[in-house]
Amino acid sequence: MKSTVVCLSFVLTCLTFTNVVVQAKDKLPLPKFSPLPEAQYELSGIVGEYVDAVTHNWILKMPDANPAVLEMFRDRDKKPYRRLLPWSGAFAGKYLIGAVQVHRLTQNPVLKDYIAKFVSKLVLFQAEDGYLGPFPPDNRLEGKPCWDNFGTWDVWGHYHIMVGLLLWYEDTGDKNARHCVEKIGDLLCRKFLNTGKRIVDTGSAEMNHAAIHSLGRLYQLTRKRAYLDLACQIIEEFQDQRAGDYVLLGLSGKEFYQSRKPRWESLHAIQGIAEMYWLTG
Repeated sequence: MKSTVVCLSFVLTCLTFTNVVVQAKDKLPLPKFSPLPEAQYELSGIVGEYVDAVTHNWILKMPDANPAVLEMFRDRDKKPYRRLLPWSGAFAGKYLIGAVQVHRLTQNPVLKDYIAKFVSKLVLFQAEDGYLGPFPPDNRLEGKPCWDNFGTWDVWGHYHIMVGLLLWYEDTGDKNARHCVEKIGDLLCRKFLNTGKRIVDTGSAEMNHAAIHSLGRLYQLTRKRAYLDLACQIIEEFQDQRAGDYVLLGLSGKEFYQSRKPRWESLHAIQGIAEMYWLTG
């Protein structure tokens, strides 16, 4: 296998776009860039030093130095409840996303083994109904205020875990990771799909609507219609005054900063719009 030497910006671009395969029609759009599963990257100079430093000083240390990143899931039903941030449930997924992407660059076997152990612990803390957040039973995917009167970003936390586990599954075929993601997707559908309770109703829509991205990715993998239906429902929810009207805003020729919710978190929902385009045309 030949090594492929590429600049970091191009690598990150390739890692950002997804490889969507649409079987329904021949003329549906496809991403301009897709990951190269068999590519090898030779990183040298300052870029190589940075990636090496991130690997050894952050990715291979963070979960052990901060065990609460996983323990918060284990302890969610214990009293007194942990005092958490509304977005605390996203930390594990964000870590996993970064770890898998760095492993794609380095193919470091030590890192791969470390990620595998992290994933094996994470999926063990999933509840039987699919819940994998840190909040107590009366505030699971509800968005109720917890501490300091801020509502929870619980769907946001599940979104990051879904993406991280899907990336890991793509690289390893880990069936436990895939099963975990599907259980989360099923839980979101039971909770929000045509039930009268919408994701926008949980508050913090610019964060929680990120699930459109992971649902699109999961539908592409499984072809389970409910995941696509919930993603379509989120697009409809964008028009709610509590959400960012990203699709109609873009079609009207306006800029992202002119939306109702021009936060960085909203960019994950924008990724979901791209997924929907590739899936449906």
